[in-house]
Amino acid sequence: MVPKAPAILPPLRQDLQLHAGPADAGGAPSWVLHDPVAHRFYEISWPAFEILSRWSMREPKAVVADVCSRTTLHIGMEDIEELSRFLEQNFLLDQHGPEHTARLQRAGSMHRTGRLQWLLKHYLFFRVPLFRPTALLNWLSPRMAWCFHPMFWKLLVFLGLAALVGVSFQWDAFVGTFVGYAGWTSVLGILLSLGVAKLAHEMGHALAAHRHGCRVPQMGVAFMVMMPVLYTDTTDAWKLPSRKARMQIAAAGMATELMLAVVATWAWMWLPDGPARAGVFMLATTTWVLTLVVNLSPFMRFDGYYLLSDAVGIPNLHERSFALGRWKLRQVLLGWRDPAPEDLSRGTTGFLILFAYLTWIYRLVLFLGIAFLVYHLFFKALGLLLLVVELAWFVLLPVSRELKQWWQGRSGHRWTRSSVLSTAVLVVGLLALCVPWPGGVRAPAVLGAEQSQWLYAPVAAQIKLLDARYGHSVSQGQTVVALTSPDLEQRLAAARVREQAMQWKLAQQPLNADLMKLGPALREQWAAAKAELNGLAALREQLDVRSGLSGRVMTVSPGLEPGVWVRQGEPLVQVVADGAIKIDAYVVNAEMPRIQVGDAASFMPEDWRLSAVKCQVASMDRVALSHLDHAFLGSPHGGTLPASVDAQGMTVPLHAVFRVRLDRCDQAATPGLQEKPGVVAIGSTGRSVVGGWIKKAVDLWNRESGL
Repeated sequence: MVPKAPAILPPLRQDLQLHAGPADAGGAPSWVLHDPVAHRFYEISWPAFEILSRWSMREPKAVVADVCSRTTLHIGMEDIEELSRFLEQNFLLDQHGPEHTARLQRAGSMHRTGRLQWLLKHYLFFRVPLFRPTALLNWLSPRMAWCFHPMFWKLLVFLGLAALVGVSFQWDAFVGTFVGYAGWTSVLGILLSLGVAKLAHEMGHALAAHRHGCRVPQMGVAFMVMMPVLYTDTTDAWKLPSRKARMQIAAAGMATELMLAVVATWAWMWLPDGPARAGVFMLATTTWVLTLVVNLSPFMRFDGYYLLSDAVGIPNLHERSFALGRWKLRQVLLGWRDPAPEDLSRGTTGFLILFAYLTWIYRLVLFLGIAFLVYHLFFKALGLLLLVVELAWFVLLPVSRELKQWWQGRSGHRWTRSSVLSTAVLVVGLLALCVPWPGGVRAPAVLGAEQSQWLYAPVAAQIKLLDARYGHSVSQGQTVVALTSPDLEQRLAAARVREQAMQWKLAQQPLNADLMKLGPALREQWAAAKAELNGLAALREQLDVRSGLSGRVMTVSPGLEPGVWVRQGEPLVQVVADGAIKIDAYVVNAEMPRIQVGDAASFMPEDWRLSAVKCQVASMDRVALSHLDHAFLGSPHGGTLPASVDAQGMTVPLHAVFRVRLDRCDQAATPGLQEKPGVVAIGSTGRSVVGGWIKKAVDLWNRESGL
């Protein structure tokens, strides 16, 4: 039951301050009530201001009568009741006695946290004030007054455009600046530039606030998940009656960094190579871009949030939009018909609801990223623990609070079509996640002939004869490609001369005193020359590239024809034997325990025109692959297996991947069979999605905790 207005209005606290505020969206004036004890600001409407102005009359009826007679407003006792309740809930009344003391104690206990909760909260975010900048701002403000002149910013825009034109003439040198810097001196220059940029950013906020008459009580460093971030306390900006002035304060930090970027661009064009140029390059490029990306986002309480809040004229933008977002969510999912948290226009309500949902999505992605970043930054067990803390605090806790509200409000609402449909979807979704689904292990795979062979060029050579066309039959030992290598012929002739010379010396050794001094070493030299000759002769024989099996030519490298030069090791022709087929599946480590030799498998080719192939598991590798034989299955080449390409051009899996060989297929290799990618399903034992999550979580814990 709503409490009635008191017969006699209790006195207000004497330390409260009232400031003129900006006009609201409808053009009506507003005021800001400042509580200096809690350092909170409350924006109040015109009716509330008129009531507070007459609060000393003490009698509610007299206040209502005076407001209605002296202004164009029409208020009632309900307005007195609502304002009195607001003042009492926020401890803005000068009240004494046991009941008031008990209320203060209850409010304090609600905000009091346990040691563990205190540790978690302050680990996620805490501030360290460094100094009070009032004296510095008093000295600096008149000396920096020129920065706030409109002509200065027009000149800065002109200088910025001129700097871009100047850099365009040295664009290659500009974009290649950072690549050429290494060593501690350049790193120190870059770190110094970042520090200067962030310090200038905060000083820009402070100077703008001081210029508009706001008190800047402190500046310092805040730690967000142990990452240091400078901050400036500009809370007094809420006293300003002009939203334009508040927006100038919020944008001053970014404007200062843009000014630094223009100066740094000009400095880059004049400075010689070295640490100083590396530092100004960072100021001219990276720092201000990162500042805009981070600070312009209205989804966190950074500069962009306050800019948007003042631009649309909606204070407490997050809280009000979240309340409307939750109200709309309950209306759609549960069918609740509760009144909206506040009476706004249809367009404003839709904007706030959309803004709430976008903020939730943005924060979910951001918090997940922070959680996994923390996990990778710290050592095993601590990183895993902090990952759980991040997910629980930022994701699970807000969701659980909302679900708790749904559960507590169930008694005051009836079942509706929306709530029945939402419940049915929830139940079906939970069953889909918890029930094991048949289908076994699914993995990317490649179907091909059981026997195939690629023929390669043994040395850099020229094609003399190409007896290979797609689909041609070849027999084992048949010459498919004949090569000629003038370089090899020259090396062979030189080796033959050396071998003959060494053989003559060996024959003359018993008759020549000088050769006799060489002793057994001469025979060893002859043996080495003969081995070199035999090796080159064998390599010459390999210029006739022969097939190692009987089959058909399936692949001929593009551009091969007589007279074309090929490099050493270049693939020339692929020969595939007719007969049985095989399938190589690539299975990740987590799925290997679910596979046994002899399990049935089904291969579904990517080409929908081809039928499925039934096989059995023949063997499984016990050692993870160092690289993928079928590179097209890796993510760099459009495949599904996460992989990277190393310096040798090999496709290396990012996670442990094992080869599983399938045979005894129900189809034989057709003439002209080529390798065909697809997906293989092995076995029929299923696992629920939740079961898979639990297993991955347990495996992760066992691996990272060292158990």
